[in-house]
Amino acid sequence: MLDNNNSNNNFSGKFQVNIWLLPSVHTLLISDNNITSTMPIEISSNISQIEMQNNHFSDSTLTFETGLLVLMV
Repeated sequence: MLDNNNSNNNFSGKFQVNIWLLPSVHTLLISDNNITSTMPIEISSNISQIEMQNNHFSDSTLTFETGLLVLMV
């Protein structure tokens, strides 16, 4: 299981689309950066928590698989 905490790092630019589909990622914390990607269309069913507030994501239709417990946008 991989918990990915990348909050408050001043990351900027586009976020890699494939990170949303990695089966080993369970928690993705990317709040308080300057990420400018579009919202993912699909995420892995293994991801149970995503925190991505205070970024610059563009809208997209997000398809949820079962397993997502926390989404903070």
